Amino acid sequence: MVAELLLDDLHNFLTECGPGRNDFILVLDECQNLRLTSDMPTAFLLSQGRKYGCGVWLATQSPDYFKRDELAQLYQPALVLNFQPNVVERQKICRRLAKNEKEKAALLDMFEQLGRGQFVASGHFIKTSGALSEYGHLLVDNVYGS
Repeated sequence: MVAELLLDDLHNFLTECGPGRNDFILVLDECQNLRLTSDMPTAFLLSQGRKYGCGVWLATQSPDYFKRDELAQLYQPALVLNFQPNVVERQKICRRLAKNEKEKAALLDMFEQLGRGQFVASGHFIKTSGALSEYGHLLVDNVYGS
């Protein structure tokens, strides 16, 4: 409840300041405790936060707590990171993120390969040429530098 009041204040602050006047990232852990319906400030921050200079990072270990419309809010960001989801969650994630059966199989294979410190990133990535890639999935390794 307190978090949602603070998020409502942040929403009001951003809309009063106007687009492009800020530059920060809001990190919300245990986001399953927030309401993500379209009338809540969290939904505004997810859908329009970047326009106002506010990036949003959400973390949860319990995606099963979300309703269908709330999951739609979670999967609209430009980049989604998944760290070792359990077998049931892997299937659900693949249904949401993969465009076809071939991509779903490749994504499932990535999840099965995940080790400590690795994750699957889904989104658009900047190529070495500086161009933006097509939507895709990458297995990110060596996060701990070992």
